[in-house]
Amino acid sequence: HNLWVSDGTTGGTIPIKDFNPADYPTHSDPYAFNGKLYFVLDDKISGSELWTSDGTTLGTYRVADINPGIGNGFGTPLGHVGSTLYLAGNDGTGTALYKMDAATETVTKIKTISFITKGIEFQGKFYFAADDGVNGQELWVSDGTNAGTLMVGDINATGSSYPIQFCVLNNKLIFDAYTDALGYELYKYIDPLAPTCPQNLVLSGVPAQADFSASESIISTQIVNIPSPQTNYLAPSITLSPGFRVESGSVFSAIPDGCI
Repeated sequence: HNLWVSDGTTGGTIPIKDFNPADYPTHSDPYAFNGKLYFVLDDKISGSELWTSDGTTLGTYRVADINPGIGNGFGTPLGHVGSTLYLAGNDGTGTALYKMDAATETVTKIKTISFITKGIEFQGKFYFAADDGVNGQELWVSDGTNAGTLMVGDINATGSSYPIQFCVLNNKLIFDAYTDALGYELYKYIDPLAPTCPQNLVLSGVPAQADFSASESIISTQIVNIPSPQTNYLAPSITLSPGFRVESGSVFSAIPDGCI
């Protein structure tokens, strides 16, 4: 059972590694990260563990033996935040959240929890669903530390809420979750620690000038005709370009990336 690589041509489609010529290793959960492919492979020698490949024979190897010997450690890729890849693994003592540093490929256990799902980066942290054995499967967050890995909220107080379909929209985490009372519904989460957006971006200058200054950086290309000396404008982003015309006293509000 070989791993192959292809550049889209017949000549460029070649096997790069035969993991076990005498048997048929199984692999799953491929995840592209930091210019490599990470996946779970059972080579029939070390059990199912985390492997990686950069498309070459030499660059295809087992990253970690989370459960030493023939036991299955898995190390299933769940998602990443910056240079940290999050994994679900089992060292023989129970399922846990792990992380791998991209530079060293060192795998470290973070916290013992069960039923961990694939997740998403939001506001510099990793959000996912997991079960602590008490509250059922609920929304969790991790900053890569044990203390910073915790349940965000018990959405379904009488059982699991099974959060799924994570996405980030307008600085909010959007997902589906279940409650006994409502079934599956759409939810949003806003990080209470996220930086607050500036409320007013005040321009200074006179209409005849080509350059203006503002209290915060804002982006736009639109010429705005202001009908009165004091007018408020709200937009996701506003650009000050040469020729941008405003009147004295105008106030602009914008929502910079990374704030709420």
